[in-house]
Amino acid sequence: LKDKKHGRVFSDTGNRLLQIAERVSGVDTTTADLMRPLSQMLTVKITIDNDALLVLSTSMHPELQQTAKELGYTDSGRVDDTVTHFLEKHDLLPLMGSEQHTTLLWHYPKNELDAVADYLYPATTLSSSDLRTKLDEISYTERVHLLEKTGIQPSSPSYKFEFLTTVSELIAVAELGTGYISSQKPTPQYGFDALAPTIEQIIEDQYDTCFADSFALYSQIQAVNPDSASYATLRGHKIRWTLRLHWHELKDLLSQSRDKSLINDMIQQVSSVHPILSKRLTTNASD
Repeated sequence: LKDKKHGRVFSDTGNRLLQIAERVSGVDTTTADLMRPLSQMLTVKITIDNDALLVLSTSMHPELQQTAKELGYTDSGRVDDTVTHFLEKHDLLPLMGSEQHTTLLWHYPKNELDAVADYLYPATTLSSSDLRTKLDEISYTERVHLLEKTGIQPSSPSYKFEFLTTVSELIAVAELGTGYISSQKPTPQYGFDALAPTIEQIIEDQYDTCFADSFALYSQIQAVNPDSASYATLRGHKIRWTLRLHWHELKDLLSQSRDKSLINDMIQQVSSVHPILSKRLTTNASD
């Protein structure tokens, strides 16, 4: 951001972001992760001069570029002004302090027994239409038995979820490379993750100060260059995002993820529409 007029603002911002980053020393790893600025994803530097903060497309480490896109950044680091104006005009910007949640937006097939036809299809010479007609003639009990016991992994069931979680949780899922992620840009306006009641008061005060400073920085940068304001957000801030994935990818997430709580929320949502398949996510199917 080569802006001589506002160079001092960005210089001060860079220094204060570094100060926030330095505060994470001396606290437990989990808490420290939530306090880290997103600008720390940038592996080069925060320039403390009139060239100021950073331009995503030129400063981002190649291995982190995909994660950055999944966090809502475009290649140029900008959001179309027309979109911003539309959101402001129709009051579509986020409210403060939204509650964390997991919501199932969409699922396929509507009837989970229809998945039987999809994973029998490669083993038959029947057309898809003829196969489904034949399966409709088979008893409900027998189709359920096949869905419960087959060793073949169903590939067709698919789901789309919406989340409001910390940026840190989003990054953890994105790093596993499973499914397709779409995200809004990071903002402090959804609030941030609360610490456990057992955390020492001195750490809690330090934690709250980090987020207060982050919000002040965000507001300061936004007034000058809104496209760069997200750099002042922390990994503990909440962000809204969606994930689209297949059944077997959800099963992979369950085995690969270190934090099972988010995955368990997803499985709970699936159980309301695909009870048999959701049970198979957490148990080994037998022949």
